[in-house]
Amino acid sequence: MSDIIASSSAQTANAAALLSRFRITDADLVLVRKFGEKVIPDLEGFVEEFYKWLRPQPYFSFFFPDERKVKITQAAQVEYWREFFSAEVDDDYVQSRREIGKVHARVELPLDIYMASVSVSFENCIEILASGGKPSQQSQRTLLAISKLMYFDAMITADTYAQITSETMIEQSKTLIEMSTPVTAIWDGILLLPLVGIIDSKRALDITARVLEEIASSQSSVLILDISGVAVIDTAVANYLIKITKATRLMGCESLISGLSPAIAQTIVDLGIDVGSIQTTGNLRDALRLAFASGGLTVSEI
Repeated sequence: MSDIIASSSAQTANAAALLSRFRITDADLVLVRKFGEKVIPDLEGFVEEFYKWLRPQPYFSFFFPDERKVKITQAAQVEYWREFFSAEVDDDYVQSRREIGKVHARVELPLDIYMASVSVSFENCIEILASGGKPSQQSQRTLLAISKLMYFDAMITADTYAQITSETMIEQSKTLIEMSTPVTAIWDGILLLPLVGIIDSKRALDITARVLEEIASSQSSVLILDISGVAVIDTAVANYLIKITKATRLMGCESLISGLSPAIAQTIVDLGIDVGSIQTTGNLRDALRLAFASGGLTVSEI
């Protein structure tokens, strides 16, 4: 099912497939081109009409800090509408709309602002059609054709925007996970992972995966899990920690859990959790002593 959805995505579909999806026919494109004959000669005026609406908006100064930026954007919009009203919709046309979505995502233009601008541009088209006299079946068909192509453009742009935004969020999430699980090699064969905050099932899986990757790459024999910064120790958290230590043991790496306060120790006892053969210490210093001793090293205090 997911493969079917992926194959029908706007990111993978070609122009012909997307036109069919929106029921845009050759006759529709002919009507858009016919309307374009009126608009294209004065595209600067068409864009400026749009800016009469845009300039008073509260976010205008944020995205357009100076007139130079306005002029550059207006020039780009003139070319956009030239392509639109020329209505030569092929794969290059679709790609150009995807590029617009990328630009909007890069500058973090909110989608509601973009969709509002589409609505305003459509209104301007209605006014141009209305200025031609009494509405006719031809003008109604033209308006429908324009609206379908505008929806077509908006969908491609918004879909690309959403995809890039999603990818960015995933990357940020990965970065946060890495920051929240900073596995550090403090000595040959010894890894340290200080845990802070709340541990849930997803984070426990992320911790396990990251730890096992580090063990495999460094061939470490000891892992110190310091839980002095963990907010809550309950049955679930304790079980997560046990699972992590069991997984590391399968990789040939023994785990030490440090940072057990008297309250945490009592909680574990009250919960009836069997920690088995897991080595625990009350503080990180004692865990380091055990870790070094397992490698035949001694720590002398100065």
